[in-house]
Amino acid sequence: MEKIPFTPQGLHVIKEELAHLKGIERQAVINAIAVAREHGDLSENAEYHAAREKQSFIEGRISELEDVTSRAEVIDAGKLNGEKVTFGTSVGVVDEETDGVTPLCGSRKWICRTMEKIPFTPQGLHVIKEELAHLKGIERQAVINAIAVAREHGDLSENAEYHAAREKQSFIEGRISELEM
Repeated sequence: MEKIPFTPQGLHVIKEELAHLKGIERQAVINAIAVAREHGDLSENAEYHAAREKQSFIEGRISELEDVTSRAEVIDAGKLNGEKVTFGTSVGVVDEETDGVTPLCGSRKWICRTMEKIPFTPQGLHVIKEELAHLKGIERQAVINAIAVAREHGDLSENAEYHAAREKQSFIEGRISELEM
């Protein structure tokens, strides 16, 4: 099951919406359906059909939000070391119009909605693409070379350089996968 990254604030917004839908909206639409039924023939009752359509939307949204909250992974930006650009971090890219820091947000639209409707900015994408290019090019080749050199020294089971290079390779590949998400 794929985890979905959220800031603490973003997850709170999702949970509030879920509670509102379950506690208020669901009951309101049930009441609207009951009132519409009292008007008689349901086949030509526009209020009834509108209420049923709204009920379908609400139940679908509840289902979606329950799935999202069950797979949520809270990323606390305060605990990040600031060395890498990831979800929840701020990048010091100067925006000439606002003269501010550009916030990054997840690639899924509903994640962005929970983060004060901030889109995935062109500046943020540029920073991520540059890191990806660096990892896929220079870093990946450097670790491949280190592994090749370590293999030339014979027995790999006790070769610390080989194991360090393999560990770095694993980290680089993980980071690439994370950024491509």
